[in-house]
Formats: sequence, C-alpha cells, structure tokens
Amino acid sequence: MATYKIVKNSGKTKASLKRVIDYVGNEKNSKGDEKVFKTTGINISDEWENAYKDMLMSKEIHNQNEGRQYRHHIQSFKPGEVSPELAHKIGVEFAKKNFKDFDVFVSTHIDKEHIHNHFIINSVCNKTGLKLEEVSKFKFEDLNKKLESHQLFLGNLRNENDNICEQYNLSSLRNNENIKSVNIYNSKEYYIYKKAINNEKESYKLDLSYSIKEISEKSENKKEFIAKMKKEKNIIVIWEKNKKNITFKFNDPDKKNIRLTNLEKTYKDSFFTKESLEKKFNENAKNNKIKVKKENIYTFIQEKNKNNKDIEKYRNYIMDSYKLALNKLSKNEYFKIDTEIKQLKYNFSNEKIEKEKEQILLNIREKEKELQKIEKDIFSEFGSEKVVETKNEVIKFYEEKIKKTVEKNIDLYDNISEFKQKTIENVRNENMDSQKKTFLLKNEIKKFKAIQEKYKKIDIQFLALNNVTKGAAKRLTKEFYLLEREKEKLNSNSGIIEKVKNALLIKDIEQKQIKLQKNFSNLKEEFRQPVTDEISRIIKLINENQELLNERIEINKGIIEVIKSERERFVSLKNNELKNSGGGIIIKNNEEKGQIKGKSYNFDEELGEKKKKKGMGI
Repeated sequence: MATYKIVKNSGKTKASLKRVIDYVGNEKNSKGDEKVFKTTGINISDEWENAYKDMLMSKEIHNQNEGRQYRHHIQSFKPGEVSPELAHKIGVEFAKKNFKDFDVFVSTHIDKEHIHNHFIINSVCNKTGLKLEEVSKFKFEDLNKKLESHQLFLGNLRNENDNICEQYNLSSLRNNENIKSVNIYNSKEYYIYKKAINNEKESYKLDLSYSIKEISEKSENKKEFIAKMKKEKNIIVIWEKNKKNITFKFNDPDKKNIRLTNLEKTYKDSFFTKESLEKKFNENAKNNKIKVKKENIYTFIQEKNKNNKDIEKYRNYIMDSYKLALNKLSKNEYFKIDTEIKQLKYNFSNEKIEKEKEQILLNIREKEKELQKIEKDIFSEFGSEKVVETKNEVIKFYEEKIKKTVEKNIDLYDNISEFKQKTIENVRNENMDSQKKTFLLKNEIKKFKAIQEKYKKIDIQFLALNNVTKGAAKRLTKEFYLLEREKEKLNSNSGIIEKVKNALLIKDIEQKQIKLQKNFSNLKEEFRQPVTDEISRIIKLINENQELLNERIEINKGIIEVIKSERERFVSLKNNELKNSGGGIIIKNNEEKGQIKGKSYNFDEELGEKKKKKGMGI
C-alpha cells in the first residue's frame, strides 16, 4: 500500500527550489546516514544540481520566473512491502504517466521505517508554458472532469497511486470518497473498521464493500458485474432471479459468505441493495453511450488543430531562439525589457495627444538602448560561443517538441481515416430503407453546405468588435437604424405644412446619427488591437468548423456511394436470377421505383430478405 500526499508549503524563490531539490537529492541526511537510494529526472537530468538548472531553463524559456517555483508530492509505502528498487521503479512510472508535460525530479528515500518517493514538480508546463494549477474538487466537477495539460487534481493522483500499487500486487487503499461512504452503526464494527484502515487488522467485509463499489463503477449490467467480480477480485456472486438476496462467496474457506443486505445493515449504506446496483448499472450504460457519441471526428479535428497551433508556436520559438538564449543568459532581464518595449509601442499606437506620444517615443528609445546594453554585456561576459551554444540548446529543445507533436498528428490522421471508414462501413449493418437513407444523407449535405455559406456571409470585423466591446457595437448600430427608420417615416409625409414641421425633427435625428457614428469610430479606435486578436480567433474557429463540415460532407458522400454500389450489385444479381428463371428484367428507368418488366417487387424488402439469408448489408 502507498499513501499519496501534497506538501502544503512551496517556495516562491529560486533559492527555495534549490533547497528542496538539494534536500531530496542529497545522498546523506543531517546525521550523515544514507538517505537517498536513487534519483531520476523526468524531462531533466538525473543529478540534482543539473536538474535544478534544467528547471530554471524551462522557466526562462516560457518566461515564468515569478510566483510559486515548484510543488512537492510524497508517495509513502507500507513498511516491509516494497524493496527500494521497486519503490523507485513505481515512482518513475507514476511520474511519467501523471506529470509527462512537466520537469519532475524523483528521489527514493530509505532513511525512515517506510520507503518513500519525493516528487519535485516544476511549476511551468512544458507543453503550454502555463503555470501548474492544482484544481479543487469543485473546479474539477465544473470542468466536467476534463483537465488541461497544466492542471492536476489530487483525487486523480490518488486513484492512479492505487492503480499502480494494484498493478504490482501491493495492497491499496481506495480513495477517501469510498472510505467516507462507509458508515459504521455499532462500536464493534467501528473498531474493526478503524483497525483495517490503519492496516492493524484485516476485514474482508470492508474489502468486499470497497470491491462492490469499485466494480459497480465500471459495470453496465448484472452479467458484467458478476464476471468482473470473479476475474478481478476472485469473488463469486450468486445473483438469481428467484432469490431475494445477493450473496458473495470467497475461495478462502476461512471467509464466510456475505449477503448484500448484511453490508447494508453493517454500514447503513443504501447503496448495498439490489435496486441501487441495478440503478448504477443503468446510469453507467447511459453515460457510456453519451461518451461514445461525443467521441466523434470533431474530437480528432480539434486535437489536430491544437497540435498544429503548438507546432506553429514551437517554430516561432525557434525563430526567436537568439532572443531566448539572450534571455536565459541575462536571467530573464532581456525579456523583461522587451515586454516593456512592446507595451510602450502599444500605448503609442493608442495615444491621441501628441505631447504624450513624443514622451512614449523617448521612453521606447531609452528601453531599446537598455536592451542593446544587455546584449553587449552578455557577449562580454559569456562570449559568442556560449550564446551560440545556448541558442542551439533552445533550437534542439523545440525541434524535439515539434517532432513529438508531428508524430501525434500522424496518429490523429490515422484516427480520422479510421473513423471515416468505420462510419461508411457501419451503414452496411443498418436496416434502414436505402432510399430513405440516401434522402436523409443528401438533406444533411445540403444543410452542411448552407452552414458553410452562412459562414461566408459573416461580417467578421463587426462580430469581433461587438465581442470585444461586450455588445456595445451592436447597441450603437441598432440605435442608428432605429433613428433611420424614424427619419424615413417623417420624410414620407406628403403635406407641405407637415414637411416644414418635420424638417427640424429630421435635422435633430441627423445630429444624433452623426454623434453615434463618431462614437462607433472611437470604439473601433479604442479597441483596435483587441479586435485584431479577436478577428484572428474567429477566423481560426470558422476554418475549424469549415474543415469539420467538409469532413462530414465527404463521409455522407462515401455512404451514398456505398448504398449506390450495393443497389447496383443487387440489381445485377436479380437480373441474372430472373434471366435464368425465364422471368423479366429490371426496368432501368424505373429502377428507383423497384419495378421489373414481367414481375413487380420491392427493392428494400427483397434486399432485407437477402440480408437475412446471406448476411449482406447496406
């Protein structure tokens, strides 16, 4: 068994990062006793001093030097249950699976009664460049239990910890949710339960309650539950229709049979009833069906587009490798000044007052001089060879990332092709009327094309401005056209007296419209940069949706071709049969109506019979 916990306090300085890596990686403790069995770096060096430097480099590359520097997790094993070699192997496997996008330093300690692993996790995600975020249970639920690359949830880590323990035949303690869901109603049972939790005494009844909850989570029906209980837990389930109770039998003769109702009484938990289990199976079946529906081509395309964005980002980093090298050697000073210059340039473009613009321009020139000085100092201190070496390190780092991402995309293209093929092939197993199916598919293609045309008509600039200004652009436009309608009404009056009266009103309306136009222009000028960014986002989104629609159209056309070829094959076979029997032939012009010269038949009915006899499907 291994417990898993997060050390609450983590430093916000580079010195604190160095101290913690020194503590977990240094071979001897304060008394001079052997402390560290072995250390391994994930994405970084296995030596603690170099691992520290590698972590700093990742921070500098992503410009994430401020705030929390690391997170410290500990995995502790039950005394005497594992060897140091196995403990370290488990720790490395666990880290590779759960922290693959982070720099992690794994150190196995043997200085206490229980062997334990320390995980020092760098606070920056190598994949996204974002800071590590440990989400709460409530946020995890809000995210629909889907985490981004930079997010971790302790509940998931504890489950994975239990899984890897079970994989190596170690005892495991199911997560706290399961423990809390067991309610003890008498002192004797509570004493046994408490002893079992602390590993002081075994309770096969408690183990059974955990096993039932665990297996029920991944079962969709009674048959599957019984099979998994036997296969995974070596427990025989006697669940018969004509019997009121469900009984659990053990292969160990020292363990007595336990009824489900016994567990309900012992732990006062309504989950341990036949009805609750059946309800749970139905929920699982329903949820799994929804998951299958959601796992469609859109998921693959989204992931592919995300990977393409990452590749583009890494290529930009390679283009900026010289700057990244200077930033690393200047300990982030280069990027600090460079960011200030970018902000000043943005302020300059939005400034209206000439005097202020002149001052901003002077500030930009001063900052540029500072940047040039930093560059000159770096070459003086380190020399050009070191700068080139660091630049090559950065290029190599991101080239490797591009290579891995391209490999992921190759797999995704295979998944997309496989999805198309499966979708087209699945139509062969459907019993739907072929003409009806073709009609529905053609209608769907029309619908997809109509959406594509709708995308072409979108005023992207206005939509972007309206999004950025939170609806202000639309409100101004609406007000302008309401005034325009009012003006048209006033102009429609034909009487001379009425026209004279309305002239002043029309003039007033036009003044209001001029004011609205001016406000609209000011809005565009004020939000020029955010609107440009929003336009890029909208265009990317439209392109992604267009790509998805093209894929769906292609799939539908493929299915129509399959139906057409099956119909032609059927007609050919039918003609041969009719010729051999001396009957008529299928009338080509009336093929759609399923008519035969000399004999009438229903195409889909005949095809259905054929499917029953030979297993041929559309």
